[in-house]
Amino acid sequence: MSQSIKSSPPANPASDQGVQPDFVYSAISIALLLPVVFWPLTLWGTASLDPAMNVKQIWIAAGIVLLLCATTADSILAYKAHTLAPLFAAFWILIASLTATLALRWESGVYILAGVFAAHAVRSGYKLWNHQQAWWLWPAWLRDMLASLSYFIWLGLLNHGG
Repeated sequence: MSQSIKSSPPANPASDQGVQPDFVYSAISIALLLPVVFWPLTLWGTASLDPAMNVKQIWIAAGIVLLLCATTADSILAYKAHTLAPLFAAFWILIASLTATLALRWESGVYILAGVFAAHAVRSGYKLWNHQQAWWLWPAWLRDMLASLSYFIWLGLLNHGG
């Protein structure tokens, strides 16, 4: 006598799908954004930091990592078959890479970095304005706006002794 054993469906079908891409994208964006937003706070508590440490360079490096990751991820997510998407993706990644080198080499390069974050926010903001509803557009726009504003606000505070 053989009996067929039927497996019961899972109690929660969504649990088999794993973590949703929008959650992963947002979590990575937040993790990379936090040093950009909060690293300048270390300037007011430098007693615990090595005096030889260049806080501004570390802050710029954190922004560069965020910019390169964001530009690459957003370019991949914005891909459309049979278009010039690969060319535009390469263009944005090239701009991000050039911005990285300029930000590290020029004294005022951090302003260029902040400006490229603003331009990258305009990229996703333009798509939102035109009613594109890709799941990643709002988190991308918010991440890039916060990064740009963080740089401009912190630079204003730090340069004017705030």
